Amino acid sequence: MIKYLIPFLSAFFISITITPCIIKYSHRYGYVAVPKEDRWHKKPTALLGGVGIYLSFMIPALIFVPLNKLTMGVFLCITAIFALGLYDDLREIKPYTKFVFQILVTIVVILFGIKIKIIPFAYIAIPLTVFWIVGITNALNILDNMDGLSCGISFVTSICIFVYAIQNNLHFVTLFSSILAGTTLGFLIFNFNPAKIFMGDSGSLFLGFLLSIVTILGTWQEATNILFVIIVPLFILVIPIFDTTLVTFYRKTYGRSIYRGGKDHSSHRLVFLGLSERKAVLLLMGISLFFGVSINFLASSGFFTILILLSILSVCLLFFGIFLGGIKVYTERTKAVFQRKSLISSVILYKKQILQILVDVIVVNIAYVSAYLLRYEGILSDHNLVLIETSLPIIILVKISLFSMFGLYRGEWRYIGINDMIQVFKSVSLSTLFCITAIFIVYRFEGYSRTVFVSDYILTLLMIGGVRVSIRVFKEYFSAVVDESKKLPILIVGAGDGGELVLREIKNNPKINFKPIGFIDDDIKKKRKIIHGLEVLGTREDIPSIVERNGIRSVYISIVSVEEDKINGIFEICKELNIECKRLKPIIDMDKQ
Repeated sequence: MIKYLIPFLSAFFISITITPCIIKYSHRYGYVAVPKEDRWHKKPTALLGGVGIYLSFMIPALIFVPLNKLTMGVFLCITAIFALGLYDDLREIKPYTKFVFQILVTIVVILFGIKIKIIPFAYIAIPLTVFWIVGITNALNILDNMDGLSCGISFVTSICIFVYAIQNNLHFVTLFSSILAGTTLGFLIFNFNPAKIFMGDSGSLFLGFLLSIVTILGTWQEATNILFVIIVPLFILVIPIFDTTLVTFYRKTYGRSIYRGGKDHSSHRLVFLGLSERKAVLLLMGISLFFGVSINFLASSGFFTILILLSILSVCLLFFGIFLGGIKVYTERTKAVFQRKSLISSVILYKKQILQILVDVIVVNIAYVSAYLLRYEGILSDHNLVLIETSLPIIILVKISLFSMFGLYRGEWRYIGINDMIQVFKSVSLSTLFCITAIFIVYRFEGYSRTVFVSDYILTLLMIGGVRVSIRVFKEYFSAVVDESKKLPILIVGAGDGGELVLREIKNNPKINFKPIGFIDDDIKKKRKIIHGLEVLGTREDIPSIVERNGIRSVYISIVSVEEDKINGIFEICKELNIECKRLKPIIDMDKQ
């Protein structure tokens, strides 16, 4: 471990030394990124950060990494990609030209022996290698849309690759990842919000190209557990892949160009949701770290364990994508462009239902296989594998059909309630009975365990209901993380149904710029009670002290059935305190019915 510390520290110190010099040079000679409508930054920022990244990596790499045919090929090709990005930063190159150049450089990489070797067929392995390298290269480039994001993800990714390489005695990969970790950490100090310098295309293309090569060398050169080595790069580079997929899907959905910049990335959507830029970047770095750590912990796990955990994490990521996709970032005029398309629009129109069905299919698979693993203590015989293979299609078909009949795909998961959960219970219960009946008719239930189907029923019920509840919890959580300092502190009078409804609307609607401090209610029994996390602070007599203590700016009366003199009393109190007081009218006036 110590021998890798010196290359890491060397790259780190070179990076923190050379980057300030590049910042001064960029500003002196006008190499700065000017704010534009489709860009996120607000002031001119030094642009040649890629030069610092390249030098900080190459200097220690040439010193510590042994030179041979393979390493010379890597150095040559990453230098070519860096030069491409630098020229684009200074002169601008058409996307098509950059794309072709990347393919050509990738072919050179393959000629030096760097390619996916776990697939023995060259006609498949070579195109797949090109797709992976070019795809990840551009994914890192696309991800460079907010201060510190692409660099931070590259740092986390490098650390995860380093840990994996140490575990598997991959000396070359360990050296490269340690140097890259030091390089990106040093640059991140200057690139994190508020950024003093951007890496530009020279930096993002360089990092993407290098990381794609390192993941191939670390995993896809040889394999013992095929499933494991296939998912390692996908897990380690989950955020660039996720963001690129998200942006591509929704830009295609709304008729926007994939190559044109915009404020519709996952980081931008998190900011529109209410997170600060720093929190958005740190959250995505945290997700990247979680997936990277998870895959390293799975190294000694069995096939089905990896498959199940992979499925669970994929479902979580899918939900995250659906959630972010629901954040409004496009104008109505932009949407209208897409709506004129016929075939694709008809598919996209039901994308939510399609995704819901896809999630449930994955959940049904996980529950059924997990039931077998629980029944047989994590060991599946060849006989049980055959049973799973033959019965699973029936299980999926029956359950998804019943779920659809009970309307599970017509509701909004973010508004899930008691009635929806009752439908989940009915559909899961009935579908399980139908599955048992179908398997009895087809296979006479020979070889099947009743315990498996009991476990499957419980797991399916918990998972189908759980993923729906999680969406609501997820939404309410993110609604609560909006910058509270910018919101108006208010007091709600009435801790009954009306007050609860008001609080729920405030929490669920990010456009409402209120911060409820607590409730006021004349019912002494309700004092100290908690409603959706807010306490009943006292009665009308306590309003002055509560206002003074919490800096209340407005009071909202949500009581319907109360004497007018009490209402007028509250108005008088607020008038004396020089704060706003409003009475909320019921949606339906029962007096007029």
